[in-house]
Amino acid sequence: MTSPTNSTHTYDFGIAKEDPSLERSWEFFKEETRDHELTILHDDGVYRHLRVAQPGTAIFSWDIITWPGHLAIAGDIGDGFTFARLHDMFDFFTPYASDAEAMPQINPDYWREKLGHAQRGVEKKYSPHSFMHQIRQSAEEYTQDYEDLHNHPHPTFSVEEFCSSAVYYAEDEHSARDWASRESSIEVLGQDLYWEGDFSVFDHHFITACFAISDAIRRYRNAKESDAVIAENNNAAQ
Repeated sequence: MTSPTNSTHTYDFGIAKEDPSLERSWEFFKEETRDHELTILHDDGVYRHLRVAQPGTAIFSWDIITWPGHLAIAGDIGDGFTFARLHDMFDFFTPYASDAEAMPQINPDYWREKLGHAQRGVEKKYSPHSFMHQIRQSAEEYTQDYEDLHNHPHPTFSVEEFCSSAVYYAEDEHSARDWASRESSIEVLGQDLYWEGDFSVFDHHFITACFAISDAIRRYRNAKESDAVIAENNNAAQ
């Protein structure tokens, strides 16, 4: 375990570092699904069963099932999430990507509100890196406020020492919040961070599920448009 020592303010907790970049998550998803194909197993109004998979393997595959007011995803990725909102849930999960290269404009914050009650909470997880980011941000604001008020830097407070203290309690949320509730911490952080601070990030399984849903809808829409074009051409040729 190391304390912050550089300008990027990263912290080594002996665990994999989260990458909050949706772009990187999308690039990984896109690469893993490059050879996937859509199979429409059932298609009757809003009653649908779609499967997206690479031929010959179930690895990184998923099924999308819809019925009035609901959409569920199951399979090797994104398994177990069910959303409820509109009569046709395909209309809810828009906009979707127009081609296989464009990242869909997923909205995890809004979409999570449409999960079933039993599933809420599993889509996010505590992040030591999110906690430390907010601790550093609050500490820097504290020093700036002090300097603005007194026209000189704080004589004893050090942002780096404050963060070095916090990092030893950052591995789990209970310890992190306990440290943030200390009188010496509250003086810097204020009570709002302790009571209302959100130190969580979206779990990669949920983000992957969001991408998979959008990708399946894109494939489905493209397939329906292709069928419509073929039908129109056939009619024109008759």
